[in-house]
Amino acid sequence: MWVWNFYFIFFFVIVSWRRLFLDFIIIFQFKMEMDYDKKLNEFLLQIKNGQISGSYNFAKQTVLLVLDLIINTEWTKIRDMIEKVQEIGKTLIKEQPTEPVIDNMVKRILKIIREEFNHIRGIRDDEGFESIINLWSHNQQCKEEATLEEMTIVKDSISIAIGELLSELETSGENIAQQAMEHIYWDEVILTIGRSKTVEAFLKFVAKKKRKFQVIVAECGPDNNGHDLAISLAKENINTILIHDSAIFSVMSRVNKVIIGTHSIMANGGIKSVSGTYTLALAAKQYSVPFIVCTGMFKLTPKHMASYDQMAFNKFSSPEKVLNYEYSYSVDCQVVNPAFDYVPPELITIFVSNIGGTTPSDVYRLLGELYHPADELAI
Repeated sequence: MWVWNFYFIFFFVIVSWRRLFLDFIIIFQFKMEMDYDKKLNEFLLQIKNGQISGSYNFAKQTVLLVLDLIINTEWTKIRDMIEKVQEIGKTLIKEQPTEPVIDNMVKRILKIIREEFNHIRGIRDDEGFESIINLWSHNQQCKEEATLEEMTIVKDSISIAIGELLSELETSGENIAQQAMEHIYWDEVILTIGRSKTVEAFLKFVAKKKRKFQVIVAECGPDNNGHDLAISLAKENINTILIHDSAIFSVMSRVNKVIIGTHSIMANGGIKSVSGTYTLALAAKQYSVPFIVCTGMFKLTPKHMASYDQMAFNKFSSPEKVLNYEYSYSVDCQVVNPAFDYVPPELITIFVSNIGGTTPSDVYRLLGELYHPADELAI
């Protein structure tokens, strides 16, 4: 009789410990979800309050947020992971639709997820994600739901690949700057507009190599951040001249190259850059001056400039910088202060990126390497 009591007690203890273990797992997962939701809300609040600025910072924070989601969530299906990442991407883009790098990074991560899953299941990358869907027949679906070990391997591979993406972001500016000696020669006159950190590092790299050249900086009104670039270059003993935006055409005849940064690269090879860049590009085209764009590939977006609808494409700053409010009582007009210009691909000579030099006509090939067609309309 005591044997049966022993088995009963043993069975009761096992069931109790199993229930406690499952409760612990549920509580732990719930806590992780709460922590992630808190991080997401903090990120959204920072975006809303303008506490994050610059394409690089937006890209890095987006990748870190999605990486945290992937690492700290127990996944049973790859489809659940993809749908959750897409959901996060839609939330972030809705909060900040004028920053395409958020959409770019989410789609880069989705491409990584699909490629790593293809690799683990032994599927060729050129077969595409549709082949994965074909695997999910009734028999294969049961098998996939049971292969938790396989999902763990996939998650580890995805985490490593996303870590490489973060490394690419961090070294992007340095890799671009190291190509400067191939594009700037002795006694050349370089024209730029506004202040781009990428262009600033590009020019300073050449100056550190003791190569003498001259830089003409257009002030880029009404923000006039070209003043900051001119001061920064002058401190490095670079011969720098600051000009008004209206003087761009008159000085273009003595310029050897135009070098600028950009906010994003469109899918057709055009760029979305600071206001005034289109005027600069037209002047360079008139005098046959090479127009060089320094940018990281994380700014390459699969979106097209479908029309010249500025309300959908652009971001508008306060008109107070263009027309002071103290004069508004005597003026009856609508003042528009766009933040960006669209420059078509035919006005661009070459992109200098972290992967080397690229012409606008090669952008379509890079889109196929960085993004998956299945994600084009998913976000």
